[in-house]
Amino acid sequence: MTAKTKSQSLKQREDRKVVEEWISHAADVYRQERKKPKGKSARKIALDFEQIYLESTGKHIKLNYNTIIERAKGRHSLSERAYKQEWLLPSEMELILDLLTKLANQGFPFTHRLLKETVDKLVRA
Repeated sequence: MTAKTKSQSLKQREDRKVVEEWISHAADVYRQERKKPKGKSARKIALDFEQIYLESTGKHIKLNYNTIIERAKGRHSLSERAYKQEWLLPSEMELILDLLTKLANQGFPFTHRLLKETVDKLVRA
């Protein structure tokens, strides 16, 4: 089986997931530092984490210190909030895509109606 090139949107989603993980780690460190009398600022922690990521992967990321502060206070990311609002689980989406791909390979045209019927059957099940 040949490998497919990743789409631009998939690359962006993967990059965003990495940044979200680093922000949550930085928020944990910031929470611990706030308990200390002379702990590090969120800006310093963001710069430290950016440097650690650069040294470990060779890639640059930007961590916003205001985001780190908000996450330390308990605010959720946009992707976490969007995930809670989704109708289908990722495994269900994969199931639908596999089924529609098989149908398309057999010669059935991909239509909005076919997609709606497939999703409705899955949601009702």
